Amino acid sequence: TGINGKPKFDVKMSYGISDELKQLEVYDADGYLKKLLDYRVANDLEADPSKISIYLQAEEQKNYEATPDHRPTLENPYSLIGQMGYNYNTTISISNKTEKTSYYISTSFIKQRGVIINDEFKHISGRVNIDSDLTDWFNLGIKSFYSLRDYSGSSPDAGSERNIAYFSPWASVYNEDGSYKQFPQTTTSFNSPFWYIATEDHELYNNLNGIITGVVRVPWIKGLTYNVTYSNTIRWKENFTFFDENTVDGKGKNGIGKRIYERTYNMLLDNLIKYNNTFNKKHNVDLTLLYSQEHSSWENMTGYAEGFDNTVLGSYKLENGKTQTVDTGGGETDGIGLMARGTYTYNYKYSITGTIRRDGYSAFSKNKKWGVFPSVGVNWNIAREGFMENLNRINNLALRASYGTNGNQSISAYSTLARMGT
Repeated sequence: TGINGKPKFDVKMSYGISDELKQLEVYDADGYLKKLLDYRVANDLEADPSKISIYLQAEEQKNYEATPDHRPTLENPYSLIGQMGYNYNTTISISNKTEKTSYYISTSFIKQRGVIINDEFKHISGRVNIDSDLTDWFNLGIKSFYSLRDYSGSSPDAGSERNIAYFSPWASVYNEDGSYKQFPQTTTSFNSPFWYIATEDHELYNNLNGIITGVVRVPWIKGLTYNVTYSNTIRWKENFTFFDENTVDGKGKNGIGKRIYERTYNMLLDNLIKYNNTFNKKHNVDLTLLYSQEHSSWENMTGYAEGFDNTVLGSYKLENGKTQTVDTGGGETDGIGLMARGTYTYNYKYSITGTIRRDGYSAFSKNKKWGVFPSVGVNWNIAREGFMENLNRINNLALRASYGTNGNQSISAYSTLARMGT
């Protein structure tokens, strides 16, 4: 960190590559033919090696007989989806610190590419932290953060019947125009994994957070401080997908598309008054007053359409779909908390603490919005007694007893409302 008014600039960059440690083993051409003959034997079917070509599917048979040595058209199916992965990371920051003020500003960029095609990730973030003693009795702090995560991109599905390993050595992966063939080895029981890839896949997550803190040390009353913390967090998500007529999901419906928007907001305001002072070197008084307010809200919208005459514009023209649906949702909650706590300690040995809280939460039922939670406790710091002075092996020993009530607000919004109307 920079000191005495001299800012410090810092740049960090890293780059690494990654590859598959070991690919899943698949049948070579001879192994594939042996598996086919073994299958026919197990099912009491003719299994003559000299007639192997007629046991193949039509597309396989065509490619098998295309060359005198029956050269496979696809020796390694994983070569279709594999790529060299990498991880790129850059962070730039500037910081400074003087006697009364400090700041830190940074931004970072991360880009990752996996070992499977279309497996991409980007992350952009920025941070600004400022802390300043504006006067001898007032401190102001600001912390802000923004993050954007981009998961866009649809990779070939590697699960169950979509597994890339199910390709035949004599499969035809592409059509004549270069597009992916839906049934690469004729049989309709195996769709090309590339036909499960979304034509459009857009997935972004945003996070914006800001915290303002203030500390007032009342100069004319020793031990009296006022602390305020105001926090705001906004998160929003965009997820757009589209499958055109050249995908398994979109073919039967001539294209399907969806747009999802989600947003959440959280606010927290804490006001804290504290007083701590010791009188005559033996009597310590510690008082705390709290007023807290919180608010949460959320909303979401999903638009869906299918049956397009033209799929070129994808999810940007969902209104062109013959079947359209829109789903929306949202809600909000509010909470208020008040607390008073007092502790009296005599000679740093004997303490008694009393606390009372009153909390309200909007999600509670109509006539039970508020709860009151008192508690009391006593403490004996045995380690400070004279008879403990020569016991060097014990440096801290205390006995505490307390009794009180508490509660929680782990209940969903609107869950206390009646679900049936009259």
